[in-house]
Amino acid sequence: MPGTRSSARIAANGSSPNSSQEKGSSAKANVGSKRKADAEASPESKRGKKEQKTLEETMQGVDAEKSSEQPEEVQMASDGEGGDDQPANFKDEQPAENEEDEKHNEDNHDGHTKEDDKSESKTNTAENTNNAIEHSPEREKMMPSSILEKGIIYFFTRGRVGIDEPESVQDIARSYFVLRPLPTDAKLGDGTIEDLKNNRLCALPKKVLPKSGRDRFMTFIEKANVTIQDLKDNFMQGSDYSTQTAGTRHAPPVTPVGEGVYAITTTGRESHLAYLLTIPSEPGEVQEEMGIRSKGSFVLSVKNPSTSGPANASLPQGPDYPKEIMEEFRGLRWTPAAPKFLDYANAQFLLIGESDVSKALEPSTKDEKHGKEKPEEEMEALEGEDELRVKHLSGDDTIFDDLGISQKEYPGVQTTWSEGASPGVPVLLRTPENQQNGSPKKATMEPNVLNVVLGKLLIKPWYPSFYPEELVGRRTERLYVCQYCFKYSKELMPWLAHTKVCKNKQTPPPGDLIYHKNEYSIHEVDGEEYKLYTQNLSLFAKLFLETKSVFYDVTTFLYYLLIHTDPNTNEGQVIGFFSKEKLSWDNNNLACIIIFPPWQRRGLGQILMGISYELSKREGRLGGPEKPLSELGLKSYILYWSGAIARYLLNVPAKKSISVRTVSEETYMQPEDVVMALKDMKVLDPGKKVDAGMTVNKARLRQWVEANRASAVNPVDPQDFVTREEDDDEG
Repeated sequence: MPGTRSSARIAANGSSPNSSQEKGSSAKANVGSKRKADAEASPESKRGKKEQKTLEETMQGVDAEKSSEQPEEVQMASDGEGGDDQPANFKDEQPAENEEDEKHNEDNHDGHTKEDDKSESKTNTAENTNNAIEHSPEREKMMPSSILEKGIIYFFTRGRVGIDEPESVQDIARSYFVLRPLPTDAKLGDGTIEDLKNNRLCALPKKVLPKSGRDRFMTFIEKANVTIQDLKDNFMQGSDYSTQTAGTRHAPPVTPVGEGVYAITTTGRESHLAYLLTIPSEPGEVQEEMGIRSKGSFVLSVKNPSTSGPANASLPQGPDYPKEIMEEFRGLRWTPAAPKFLDYANAQFLLIGESDVSKALEPSTKDEKHGKEKPEEEMEALEGEDELRVKHLSGDDTIFDDLGISQKEYPGVQTTWSEGASPGVPVLLRTPENQQNGSPKKATMEPNVLNVVLGKLLIKPWYPSFYPEELVGRRTERLYVCQYCFKYSKELMPWLAHTKVCKNKQTPPPGDLIYHKNEYSIHEVDGEEYKLYTQNLSLFAKLFLETKSVFYDVTTFLYYLLIHTDPNTNEGQVIGFFSKEKLSWDNNNLACIIIFPPWQRRGLGQILMGISYELSKREGRLGGPEKPLSELGLKSYILYWSGAIARYLLNVPAKKSISVRTVSEETYMQPEDVVMALKDMKVLDPGKKVDAGMTVNKARLRQWVEANRASAVNPVDPQDFVTREEDDDEG
């Protein structure tokens, strides 16, 4: 496909780029440079704290079973939101109940019609009310048969809660793209795109687009055949709203990050989604990290909704396909995607990355015989028309015109992350237990809670809190937190009164006991069942975690509490925890981990990591922490991975050759984690390929074990897991 854009050629000829004179070699010979918008960039929109939307709360995962017609891996991630009841004497000190928040949020979305929006929309479109869609019988006649659908594509993101400015992909809660199909005979003139009421909203839980053939990301149709107004009302908008206890909350609007043209094509055995980017005029680091290129394509396969998948990897409701569409699956798990498969909400399809667009836009022999346009020529023509349309309209701000939204209420097209971030290296997992001298090397901001009291302990926070400012103030000398339920107060007397009557004082911590060994035990707590508890726990943990961003959105998470029981008093204290998503399309077995400062540097983090992998083993799937890891988080995990690998390899016969996959399957660690650990351990004989067969020098392995004081004993004994029957008996 031509590597340059067609706008200069179009402008020079003053005609549609699909004319017969421009076929063949002229489509490649006449080249131009990419548009640089003449209009000045619009002022940057104000942004509030970012909060993740919870539209994926009812969403489950995908069928990841291997078959000849099914790709090997699918990935996704999601968050949720929650609240709970609380005692009257402490009720004004806690996060709000989620049900009221969500209702308020939905009400704001449904009734959000500000006069500023109306006036801004009029300003944006008053002079550009012409419909850009023109009909050309000649265009339809020359349309290649391999293009099943063409149209306009938009890319959006939505930020996480508690983040004012996104600094990386990890600050994004969810990514989306919208497909606006155009008629087959359509070409684009000046003006805005008419709403044909056939729009599709596609949710990309992985947050980024596939970048290579190794990336296979499940996506789903959230809305099909809807109007732009519906998308504005129920998808794009953000809102600010107040609650009695959590203060002002901000549900951020979506952020546009790209616009262009697309085509769904077929090569006979495969379907593809190809696109050419028009906006932004110059893609930036945001587009690069998200996998949005100047031109890109993906293999497109639709999942058969009748095929079963893992219990934690399926949508609660599939697409309402008619009988004739279901018959086209012919019993297969996957089928090449035709546009009609995507016209149903809850349809699931897989995007598989491609290195270039040549295969997606490969012309058919039949079309070449009949002298039809090549797919690449039709795409270049449509993009060239879109490029001129955008230039004549509002430059990169044309997105606002097309969607009829106000630039005052939505961020501009984002191309760079907030200043101070390191592109491609977002901090995600913070493991304070391995930090020197019990404190972080560098805090991003000064704590606004100077001291926190947890029971009888006085602890210095490391990072700013996200406790509601209305309740604890902008700067608090001392915050009192209940050691039993993690409710909080800035006043001593209410806190003392509460701790005497806290319902958790005389009962075990919430959730189900799943593990017990000596003085330590693990309780599994469902964030949906114990909303307030897990919200307060998360707020407390944020005092010692740099980038934790889920405080109120807890319903889609499980929390695993590490509890130390004092043998003298028989009183239990939560001393750390890790959380994991109920549904992770990446098979992540851990999202966030922390050991509270007074109990750090005792190797307790290894217990939590071991529990996460034992849970993966019991679920029958490989697992690992959410990535990318922070520098300290990576060190902690390499130590755990290396110890697990060493314990396994030291029991393998000396001359037996094993593969990375074998080690992975025996330890339930991801293959890339195994490779990373082996390289860090420096125990491989040189000249051997790690990804094929590998030779481990056992002498070096033993040296590593001695140098790192690695224990030959697993930090988690599977025999110490508690079955539900045992748990019931103890209760």
